[in-house]
Amino acid sequence: MLFRSVVVLFLLAIISIPLSMSIYQAWIHSHMNRNLSIQKLQVEELTTETIVIKNEKTEVERQKEEIEKQRNIADQQRLIAEKQRDEIDVARRRSDELLENILPSEIALELKQKGNVDPVLLKEVTVLFADFVGFTKASSKIGRAHV
Repeated sequence: MLFRSVVVLFLLAIISIPLSMSIYQAWIHSHMNRNLSIQKLQVEELTTETIVIKNEKTEVERQKEEIEKQRNIADQQRLIAEKQRDEIDVARRRSDELLENILPSEIALELKQKGNVDPVLLKEVTVLFADFVGFTKASSKIGRAHV
């Protein structure tokens, strides 16, 4: 009987070692699977967050490009406005010169300041109408400064 008990114990020991090792391996494998599942979920969340961040960066870049376009347009419009202001200044100076050449200085100044001239009553005035024969033909051959 002792021999039989020893054989049974020996057989049980032989069977229990691989069985306990299999159970231990299954337990380790299940923990690893659980950890891998958690890590997979974390990777998926990070991937989603990365895509969102990438889309946000893309949107920010698009907005930066739009701002740069608007800045360029504003710069172009500013240059056009400056050019037009310079042209207006040249035209205003030319207009002032013409007014001062045609009208007496006091009247030209009043016209520039008020936009009109108040009528002045003069007691005596002389008006000269003259027609020079061939004046148009002769003046076209010489410069304005000599006329």
